[in-house]
Amino acid sequence: MPQGRNKKKTVERMCVVCRQRYPQKDLIRFVLQKDGKARLDLKSKSEGRGVYLCHDYACLEKVLSTQSKGKSPLKLEPESRAILEGLHAMRKDQGQ
Repeated sequence: MPQGRNKKKTVERMCVVCRQRYPQKDLIRFVLQKDGKARLDLKSKSEGRGVYLCHDYACLEKVLSTQSKGKSPLKLEPESRAILEGLHAMRKDQGQ
């Protein structure tokens, strides 16, 4: 059997905020809706254009702090924003 055949290639995606590449499984996926808002896709199975966000505290902070100004790279629907705020609070409690 030829060597290297059983190795799976790691799929990488880019964080919409910091533009760094990470393995896809390590990112938070959002699906863009027709109205332009992003919905959290926890199972990464929803159809539609995917946008990814890393778990870095600074990236979470930037997305949440710019939501009210309308300058966020992700325009979140209310339910997704609440979940992201919870994750942000947990990261803050852990000392980033």
